[in-house]
Amino acid sequence: MYLTKPEPNPPRLPAGPMAQAARVADAATADRMSPGTYVRLRRHKAGWSIPDLARAVAATPDDRQPLQDEFRAIEQSSSGIHRRRVAQMAELLDLDMAIYLALVGFAQNPSPDLPSPRICTGCGCTWDHACADKDGLCDFPDDKTDLCTACTHTEKD
Repeated sequence: MYLTKPEPNPPRLPAGPMAQAARVADAATADRMSPGTYVRLRRHKAGWSIPDLARAVAATPDDRQPLQDEFRAIEQSSSGIHRRRVAQMAELLDLDMAIYLALVGFAQNPSPDLPSPRICTGCGCTWDHACADKDGLCDFPDDKTDLCTACTHTEKD
């Protein structure tokens, strides 16, 4: 007869107020949008492709490819290191720089004590930078939905 080694006990989460506060902090910061995701959503909503945006911003044709590479890096970034370039793109993309800078701040210091801006995960609009739907300016239907009413209507159609 062979004896088998007993399975180790699964790790337990620490208990107590400090551990609970850490879990709440992790949950609060886990669902925040990255600055790059916000830029990508606004670019899509504005109808720009990366090559078209580079063509609009480039001073010369030789600048287009480096700009495309930079725009891709901006959209993949979670830290917001390209503030000057994003400020240049803001008007073309109808991007709210205050929201972008808030997301950069959250990425650099993910404090759960600071409230997150309400941003639609479909188009990147906010309560202060609303987009239009068939009924006028969009809104968020409830506190649990991440899509604005315009994106909710688009999904249903």
